[in-house]
Amino acid sequence: MEDGLSFKIDGFVEPLTGFSSGWLSETPQLQKGLTRGQRKVRKIKFQIRSNNTNAAQYLWKVRNCDTCDSRRGEITLDHTKNDPETTEYIGDHYVEGYAIKNAICIAKHRIPVKII
Repeated sequence: MEDGLSFKIDGFVEPLTGFSSGWLSETPQLQKGLTRGQRKVRKIKFQIRSNNTNAAQYLWKVRNCDTCDSRRGEITLDHTKNDPETTEYIGDHYVEGYAIKNAICIAKHRIPVKII
């Protein structure tokens, strides 16, 4: 990773009546855990929030916890595989973003996603 680069990703939790919504990194209630509601599915749109890398491409990785019925770890170009992602599985998950330039990862950032 190069010094002086700013690269931050975040997830915006879409509104659901009676539940907290907003950016995962800025909403204390969501940092404690994202409640799924009666339908058990909420949507989270992941995106780059700050970036001075001048990277040529951006890769995304969604990683579900090891105890999930659906383990993930794929890396996709430009956005997460499911855009937006859903809150189908309870657990401590994370999403990573990678800034790529000349086939080298020059910056990365991880955002935790706790689903309760």
